[in-house]
Amino acid sequence: MYDYVMVGAGIVGLATAYHIKQMDPGSTVLVIDKEDSVGAGDTAKSAAAFRAAFTNRTNLRLAKAP
Repeated sequence: MYDYVMVGAGIVGLATAYHIKQMDPGSTVLVIDKEDSVGAGDTAKSAAAFRAAFTNRTNLRLAKAP
């Protein structure tokens, strides 16, 4: 049993888990992801930039690049 389950080990999921633990240190947080390591999904494809929305062709191509 966990108090919180975070689905996604990218920058948003990990940051959220971190802040939950900061606000509630006694809680238990499980972070799960479909990838083999943390930050291996969209976070790894972000070209080191955070985007609120992918609204142009260049951003879409960067996000989908291997």
